[in-house]
Amino acid sequence: MKLFKNIFERPAAFLEYIACALLAVCALITLANVVMRLVFRSPVYGAVEMIQYGVLLAVCFGLPSCTMHGGHARVTLVADALPRTAKAVLSAAVDVVSIALFSVISYKLFGSVASVLKNGRTTEVFKVPYQFVYYAIIAGLILMVLVLIYCMVCEFIRLKDEPSGVPADKTAE
Repeated sequence: MKLFKNIFERPAAFLEYIACALLAVCALITLANVVMRLVFRSPVYGAVEMIQYGVLLAVCFGLPSCTMHGGHARVTLVADALPRTAKAVLSAAVDVVSIALFSVISYKLFGSVASVLKNGRTTEVFKVPYQFVYYAIIAGLILMVLVLIYCMVCEFIRLKDEPSGVPADKTAE
């Protein structure tokens, strides 16, 4: 399983660095926009569009790493009261639903690329073709699906190998 962890962790880490850089750039653009409005009474050209797409891509690029390290928020009030087997079933069900959801979203986005190419749709201000935005989102979501599958397999292996009194951890280590 270490081999698979390395296969998924490197691209997830790379996308995480891009996500962090995008968020930093978005923060700087926001700061520059506020300063420009106060000092020169003129906003940064295209600031809203840059921030919208920057945050969108940052979220999609950050999802695989967040999934790999179990960083998603979870409400465990009910799950904590469940026995070990029920927790495993609930966790597997959530993983399967997540895999299905993000697979469908990726598939639908990929299907939309043909329409975008045909119509020549671009972003409003900078005229960047939408297919590049779609492909970037799809890449992040597909990697997240693969990481979810990997984490699910790791959890099954961990459950099989653990003594019955030790709870399973959701992170893929």
